[in-house]
Amino acid sequence: MEEIVFARYAPPAPDWPWLQLCCWPQAYTLMVPSPNDDFARGAYTIEAFTSVGEVDAAERILLATLGPHEARHVRSLHSFGGNA
Repeated sequence: MEEIVFARYAPPAPDWPWLQLCCWPQAYTLMVPSPNDDFARGAYTIEAFTSVGEVDAAERILLATLGPHEARHVRSLHSFGGNA
């Protein structure tokens, strides 16, 4: 996969965090000194947030840094599962 993929997961219960999972292409993971230490399974990052607004803000910052042509946004729908 050559695209950056963002996935967000709604909390399954009150006081649980929102999660953002990012899948990074190898071209990006090789830019860091030790990809296996910085990326789960060599390709993923996971961030936890207290609100959906914080997830939105983090995604906007990433998109502004990368440019929207380099990322695909995937929003998980609560009614279809996808909870953390």
